[in-house]
Formats: sequence, structure tokens, C-alpha cells
Amino acid sequence: IDAREPAKIVAAVEANPKAAALTYGVLRGGDTVMQTAVRMGKPFCYVDHGYLASAKGFYRLVVNDHIHRGGVSADMARLEKLGLKLAPWRQSGPKDPILVSPPTPWWRDFCQAWYYEIDTKRTLNDLVPNRPVLVSRKNDTRTADASYYLPRSHLVVTYISNIAIDALLAGIPSLIKFADLENTDVEDPPKPDREAYLAYLANNQWTLDELTGGAATDTILADLANAAAAPIVDAGGSDGGGRPLDGDALRPSVPHRTARRPGRPRRKK
Repeated sequence: IDAREPAKIVAAVEANPKAAALTYGVLRGGDTVMQTAVRMGKPFCYVDHGYLASAKGFYRLVVNDHIHRGGVSADMARLEKLGLKLAPWRQSGPKDPILVSPPTPWWRDFCQAWYYEIDTKRTLNDLVPNRPVLVSRKNDTRTADASYYLPRSHLVVTYISNIAIDALLAGIPSLIKFADLENTDVEDPPKPDREAYLAYLANNQWTLDELTGGAATDTILADLANAAAAPIVDAGGSDGGGRPLDGDALRPSVPHRTARRPGRPRRKK
């Protein structure tokens, strides 16, 4: 189906009311697939690059969300097999920067997170006025080079990016979009049990051979079975803030080049 013909995508999803909708990414009509599934009250499966060692051909398959969140695992076998090294938590200096990684244009428009970058930077400047706040946009050489500044950072703050995982591996605390910055001690950010969290991610990413060979079937079926009782966390809603969404609240798909931004009132001094 041509991604430029959203009506055909909607019809294809609606023609299979009992089947979970599956999409790879949010481009090429993926946003329409997810939003149609939400409107119909049926689960969707989101596929994208894996979290760890994604260059080795790992993919994540997430039910009713875009990332696996909040989990831990005591099963370290898959994580250990990847052979990743965890650097000790870095002891940062008082002038080390905070690195902000905003969403890419298509994620920004899909989640309507148009002001994430400016709001996050403003909040951080208010909270820690003596620390530099640097912005690193993906594939944008006009902004800070993440490969250089990441290992020198005090904290990484990102909307939805694997740079958060890279930071944890490098011993840099990281916060994703759902973090309440104003109620977080940014000078002494949380340092979680990384091994248990990374093991959870490793246990929820798969190679194509594993997906087609059935190695991931039990996990995916269990996620689908639980989907009916779980709220849909984020499928491109009105605020991109991770709140449970209702299908009627989802906006239509809009290409990022032509997305209209709502008016924004000036901040009172």
C-alpha cells in the first residue's frame, strides 16, 4: 500500500478487526496503522531497531507502545552474550554539560512534541544555570557532536533515542521524555541498577532469525494477551507526554514538512 494513500492503509487495518496491527517505524504510513488500531480498540505491534548492539541485526517488537519501559530482569544470559562493557558511573565536574537530544522531525510531529527542545532547554537552564546545556540533533552537524560530548557530559536528556542507552553504558545518567525534570535532582540524577534494566532490554530484542523461527513467540503472545488490560501509552497523541490515549483523541497523520504548529503564547516575564 502506498504510504501517500492513508485511506487504503486505514481500510487494510479495518478489514482485519481481530488481528493485531503491525508496523515498522512511524514513516511510510506506520503512524496511520497505529492510530487506526487505537481507534478500533485493538492492539498494535511496533517494530524498530533494537536497544543494544542494534548493528548486529536486533529488532524490538513492542505491544501498544514504542519502547519497553520500566522493566528489570534477573536473567542475564542474553545480555552477557552481547559482551557489552559497562563503564563505572562517571564523576562529573561542576561545569560539565547536560546533553539534550530532541526527537527527529518525524517523531516530533507524530507525538506533537514541537516544543520539547526549547522547553527542556529552558527548564534545565532554570534548574542548573551554571551548567552548559547543549543540544545534539540527529544528523544535524550544526548542533553539538554527541560522539564527542556524550562521554564528557554530566547528564543526557532525550525524548526517544538510543542515546539514553549509550549514556548508561558509558556511565552517564540519562532521562527520557517522561521524566519530571522539575522534580528531579538534576545535579545528582538517579543512577539505576543498570544491569537489571539492560538485561530486560536484551530479553526484549530479537534477530530476524529468532522472530521467524519462533524464539520470540512466547514473549510476544504474552504481551498481546496482556494488551487488553493495559492502556495504550503513546501512539501519537495530543501531548506526547506518555499519558494513556483514547483513539478519538489521535490526530490525523501529517507529513513533517507541512505540519502546522499551534500558536504559542509568549511567556510572561
